[in-house]
Amino acid sequence: MGAVSAVLELRYSTRNGWVLAALALGAGTSLLLARALKTSPVRFVLGQGIALAVFAAGLVALLTTARARAPLERCLTLERWTWTESAQGMDAEVTADVLPGADGTLALDAAASLAGEEVWQPVVATQKLVRTPAQAGTRVQLTERLRRVRSGTADFTVLRFSCRPPGPRGVFGVIEYARGRSPPLDEGSPAPRALPAPGAK
Repeated sequence: MGAVSAVLELRYSTRNGWVLAALALGAGTSLLLARALKTSPVRFVLGQGIALAVFAAGLVALLTTARARAPLERCLTLERWTWTESAQGMDAEVTADVLPGADGTLALDAAASLAGEEVWQPVVATQKLVRTPAQAGTRVQLTERLRRVRSGTADFTVLRFSCRPPGPRGVFGVIEYARGRSPPLDEGSPAPRALPAPGAK
């Protein structure tokens, strides 16, 4: 036991020695840089501390956002979708076959625009989205009816899927699939997934 204690004590002392050496090296470097910049060592070290704290806070926020978004990315996968217009060209029906990656409820919100102006919008735009129960691994078909609000052929189409967990806890969010001439994204907004042509898988 005495030999083991001696070895552990030696390792502990060596580790502390390296820590003290690193602290001493850092302090010495800060002092030299402060002299080179002709500023107070205390102010220089304080400035370094503030900069490091800001960097650490930004890094933590970035990692937190990435971790929070990771489960949302697994919410669903779009397998196929269709766009069917009425004979008069004033109404359309969008269907989307999706494969859920988690239990909960899903809802579809579709729209199409031309040069940033809506051409097609949901018939129930002023009402709550119709939610459909979903189970992980079980395919679901979502449907939404659209109405034409402007003449012209849309150059941008987007399908937005709202994901909700089965209870109060879990990941809430929206996954977008888009195709065509996309309008500029807001700063920090994730890019939408590529939307294939209607009928394609």
